[in-house]
Amino acid sequence: MPSKIKKKAVKRKSKKPKLESKAKIRRRLFRLWSLKIMEANGNVCAVTGEVRGEERNGKPIILDGHHLESRYSCKALRFDILGGIALNKSSHKFGRESAHKGPIWFAEWLRIHRPKQYAYVLEHRADEINLEDRKVLAEIEAKLKSAVTDEELDILGML
Repeated sequence: MPSKIKKKAVKRKSKKPKLESKAKIRRRLFRLWSLKIMEANGNVCAVTGEVRGEERNGKPIILDGHHLESRYSCKALRFDILGGIALNKSSHKFGRESAHKGPIWFAEWLRIHRPKQYAYVLEHRADEINLEDRKVLAEIEAKLKSAVTDEELDILGML
């Protein structure tokens, strides 16, 4: 009879689940932010009143989420819906009187038409936030997935 050979139990190191990259998380947060901006603004361009998806000259109206402060230099407002506004393509980047081509015109428009949001952005533009902290990113994601509050709608002038 052949002898039985006992095999040694091999301990395998369990692999830790690979963490999602922070860059990927931030891209997802930006998409959520943009969608929440549209929702908070009623899917309407703040400047022209055009409704997202309706047609103008046979083409559907597309809205963009516009950061009122640079998303690169003002990290505290990067994913804050009160730091953004829904604009159609013309009012956002391409028109003569657009947020990007006419920033002074747009700042004045915002001050007159959305004074609470204008004041909010001025008050919070110097705030600090650590977007390298995964816990902070998770909190931001939870907030972006929650419903828009009445306080936020009031500041946006939507109540």
